[in-house]
Amino acid sequence: ASSSSEKSHEEIVIELEDVATQLRAQLAEAHFKLKEKNRSSEATQELEAENERLSVQVDELIDYYHELEAEKEDLSLNVRRLARRVNELEQKLGLPPSETI
Repeated sequence: ASSSSEKSHEEIVIELEDVATQLRAQLAEAHFKLKEKNRSSEATQELEAENERLSVQVDELIDYYHELEAEKEDLSLNVRRLARRVNELEQKLGLPPSETI
């Protein structure tokens, strides 16, 4: 009976070692997944920061575009004024009208 109880004790130890090995493997896997999740989270934060930076640049470019449009309109008005002035001067001097812009 004692050899049967010793074998049973050995079997229990072997089962406990197996369980401990499985738990170690699960812990290692959980640790790996956590590290991957942290990397993913860091990458997500980096992407969000880059997205924010690009969004600011887009806003700046849109503002710059509007400034250029306003300057273009001002230049267009100036060109039309100059063309009118040239036309007036040509008429005063009796010259044939030059090509209009």
